[in-house]
Amino acid sequence: ITGKIQYMKDGDWRDADFNGYDDQSDKKTKKHMGESPKGKLVITNQSAMANPKYYSHFTISKIEDGTTLLMNFEEQLSADDEGTTWENTFKDGITLDAGVYMLTTGTRLANGNALTTNRFFRIETDVILSLRENRNSVSVIGNFDSESPIIVNGEQTTILKQTGRGYYILGIIAPLEEPSNHAMRDIAKLSAELQRSGRPMIIIRPTEEKSKLQSIDYVQALPEKTIFAADIDDNIKKAICKEMKLANDRQLPIFIIADTFNRIVFCQQGYTIGLGEQIADILKKL
Repeated sequence: ITGKIQYMKDGDWRDADFNGYDDQSDKKTKKHMGESPKGKLVITNQSAMANPKYYSHFTISKIEDGTTLLMNFEEQLSADDEGTTWENTFKDGITLDAGVYMLTTGTRLANGNALTTNRFFRIETDVILSLRENRNSVSVIGNFDSESPIIVNGEQTTILKQTGRGYYILGIIAPLEEPSNHAMRDIAKLSAELQRSGRPMIIIRPTEEKSKLQSIDYVQALPEKTIFAADIDDNIKKAICKEMKLANDRQLPIFIIADTFNRIVFCQQGYTIGLGEQIADILKKL
């Protein structure tokens, strides 16, 4: 974490202080090899994000001699490894050297800008983690692979091949069931506005079925660029639920707005009043 050299003694890791020896006599002076004073850092998450990730959403640096020394925690190494997060490392507290530190948070916006904060504190202390939000802009809230395979007209393809580059709407629904039908009729009411946005929309049923979405009454009112598809083994639904920390993967519908650079800027599970208006409003800001 700190890059310091340490040694194990009596079951504890201790700092190796090589300046603790007299150069001439090679005898230990009053400045001894031992431990730096320690303190506990507890971070309270007050951001809109359930579990912010270290490096992606926040970092901690120690202030030494007027400069910042980044604390190097474990990074995410694979899709199954979330790396260092608020929940698995800082929620219950972590022991660090006493001193002055800086907590830096950042929120990436869809247009490439970032909203940042720097908060200075001393160990031992509790620190509030909050991510700045811009109500008039759009933030990146997750990731989703735009090259995920889907079935369209009986043939396997990918989301990217169907949408082309740019932003798109993706909805996973349960055909002929509520609240999916309610959500779709809500979206159909905003069809003209969604059509003007030029953003394609993919509507997916969780598994490949023989029944056709085109037979449902609201389908004819959807935008012309609507693409009907089937998920393969529910892989798309599983990926979105895992990334967005959706607790119940059986609760449909699920709608996201994402782009082909794999950035999610909107996610809604279940029906909410004005879903079509929410989607249209986000598209205006992209």
